[in-house]
Amino acid sequence: MLSPKLNDEDVEKMFEIMNGIYKAAMELETHFISVSKSVNKQNEKIAIGEEILKLASKKMEQTKVMAQKTQHLKREKDKRNCFITTVVILVMILGVGCSVGYLWSLFDRQIIR
Repeated sequence: MLSPKLNDEDVEKMFEIMNGIYKAAMELETHFISVSKSVNKQNEKIAIGEEILKLASKKMEQTKVMAQKTQHLKREKDKRNCFITTVVILVMILGVGCSVGYLWSLFDRQIIR
């Protein structure tokens, strides 16, 4: 019940104040909903970023393993090449030694003077 001291103007002013408070509350609610949606979007982006980091980490591990395998294969190839080079050098030394021995035997027999 209204007190007898309030007139129509006072009631109108109170109504305007209450209406302003209601509008401000609605704006705050809209703002909080907007902020909430923004936070949800940020959380989604963070979750996506975390997934990307996990995938990148897995890819880095795979790359590391592949690099180690490649390095191991390169070492094996280098060992093989070293062995082949050694064999070729030994064959060349043997060939030169045989040639010198053959020429020496011809010189010994005095075929070559």
